[in-house]
Amino acid sequence: MTPAELVAWAREKGVREMAVTDHDVLEGSREACALSTPELVVRPGVELDCLHEGRHWHVLGYDFCFDDAALQGVAARARMALEGMSEALIVRLGLAIEAYHAFVQPEHAGGWKGLHFLLHCGAAADMEQAMMMYPRNGIRYSDAPFPALAEVMAALRGAGGVAVLAHPGESAKGQDVLALVAGLVPWLDGVEVDYPSHGPELRRVLRELCAVHGLWATRGSDFHGAFTQGAPKELLV
Repeated sequence: MTPAELVAWAREKGVREMAVTDHDVLEGSREACALSTPELVVRPGVELDCLHEGRHWHVLGYDFCFDDAALQGVAARARMALEGMSEALIVRLGLAIEAYHAFVQPEHAGGWKGLHFLLHCGAAADMEQAMMMYPRNGIRYSDAPFPALAEVMAALRGAGGVAVLAHPGESAKGQDVLALVAGLVPWLDGVEVDYPSHGPELRRVLRELCAVHGLWATRGSDFHGAFTQGAPKELLV
């Protein structure tokens, strides 16, 4: 979906306040913010990949200045690292990297270029299979040269924004989520509490943690449109 289509859809759903948080890019959010109205406030947003103590995290940034050079630099580096994961996979699979560089992702296709290239060249039968080819071939987020969490936090705050830990239940799946999040509190302005895969108990303890430490408790849909075979996740209204 284009930013305009997403904002229009959210308005139909009765959403009153929202942000578009694409991974490591600011352009979609900037377009969406231009459509902000008193009835549906659209705030600046981004989701930045980062590393902390060997673990990969996603950090949501809100209410920042789009033109801040430091934030633009951090986002560009994170996006380059993300793109590098696809390049590493293409090489590992023995596919032509030149063909990958020349490939143009279909407009408004969703997802990322590497997925569509794998489909285009027949290496994957569908989007779900293409996504699983990364971990199955040893391409891990924690190995990519993403910026450090502290640097991401500093960039967001330097741009006048706030930093929110995204979907901790997903990022720390199988671990002691509360303990890991508590260890990150000094760097955080908020935690994404309401999230589709967060159960009632996790939401409760995360909300309590936010209350104790004076953090924002946010909600996110993780909506990605319909670029995968499964039904798209609904907005949390």
